[in-house]
Amino acid sequence: MLTEDKIGAIYCFLADLHKGTGRQEDIRRKVSDSEMITSAIVSALYFGGHLDMEDIL
Repeated sequence: MLTEDKIGAIYCFLADLHKGTGRQEDIRRKVSDSEMITSAIVSALYFGGHLDMEDIL
C-alpha cells in the first residue's frame, strides 16, 4: 500500500537524482520533472500497470 511517506520518499529520491544530473528545467513550467515522474510511478503502482482507458469504462 502506498502511503504519504512512501510517495514523499519516491519524490525526494527523484528530486535528488535530478539535481545530480545538472539538467535545468524550463522556468515556465508549473510542475517539476520529479513531480511528473512521481505521479507516473504512483499511478503505475496504484493501478497495477493497467493505465489504459478500457479498464475504466
